[in-house]
Amino acid sequence: MITFHPSPRLPVEICLQIWEMTVEPRIVDIRYSFQLTHAGNRINILCSSTPIPATLQTCREARNARLYQRFRPSTNNKEDEQKTSQRYVWVNFDIDMVLLDFDQLDRLETDGHLIKRLRFVGECNEHWVLVGGHNDLRNFPNVTEIQVIHSEKSDFEHRHGASQYYWPCGEENVLFIDPNDGKEMTLPELELKFDRIWTQIERDNGTGWVYYRGIHMDWPADAYLISEQ
Repeated sequence: MITFHPSPRLPVEICLQIWEMTVEPRIVDIRYSFQLTHAGNRINILCSSTPIPATLQTCREARNARLYQRFRPSTNNKEDEQKTSQRYVWVNFDIDMVLLDFDQLDRLETDGHLIKRLRFVGECNEHWVLVGGHNDLRNFPNVTEIQVIHSEKSDFEHRHGASQYYWPCGEENVLFIDPNDGKEMTLPELELKFDRIWTQIERDNGTGWVYYRGIHMDWPADAYLISEQ
């Protein structure tokens, strides 16, 4: 019968491989709240409901394996930085997806380059474009995947035309998710679906206009629809 040696007796390389096998992708939510001091000063607080990875709570050896790194986003405002609580979250940037609110994307202007998988909740519509919110995605130059979660009273059609925005990961890696029913659509699928719907409406109204990537185009509708078959 093969004898199993206790973990401390195993070669370091084998122990590291074992700890690496315990790591699984997570959704790590990051948000800022605030509290007022007795002097009436506002202190920003980094918050997260994501628990510390179980691996890090196992033993010192697991913590020394460097499977996760401490992440405390900084700001470009020195005064704001000084008033921010020294809390942090544990993230494995290779596999974890960082979850933010859309109105806090600008807070990661300094550290957004670390994030490879991004999920945010909130608007992605004309107002978002008008206020320049879509430009905050430029804070994440190394992101390879983006998931956009619908906010309340929103649906896929509200995202029609989103291909006009800047997406650092490429449109094919942008996924829209409806949390109410779990339905998902990639950005190209969404654009094509509603381009066809609204083009057909224009045809029925006799205008001859066509929608292409969410934009009104004064093209022959038949030529567009045939090209997209």
